Amino acid sequence: MESCSGGTSGDVWWEQIDAVNRRLVPQNGAALANLHTASFDSVSVQQLRSLSYSSTPIDGSNNAANQLIRGTVVAVRTRGGHYGKVRVDSYGYKLGVTVTTYA
Repeated sequence: MESCSGGTSGDVWWEQIDAVNRRLVPQNGAALANLHTASFDSVSVQQLRSLSYSSTPIDGSNNAANQLIRGTVVAVRTRGGHYGKVRVDSYGYKLGVTVTTYA
């Protein structure tokens, strides 16, 4: 899974709109599914393949609307049709994550 922090060539972009508004944005045909606080280790590739994905960004704003709190798991379907899972390990201007991808 390719990601980027300031361009448009990757699958997922951590977009900083302003000092408060932030979001995780799928791009270039990639899509996301928020699994909220699912167990990262328990999410299998079979489960990832069965999910409904969306091109809608996930709100990560620094306010009550934030859906990317520590422990949140997000499923990713890449532009190449591969699957991955992302766990939010730390939240802030920089998003600390653990990523597992599947071929």
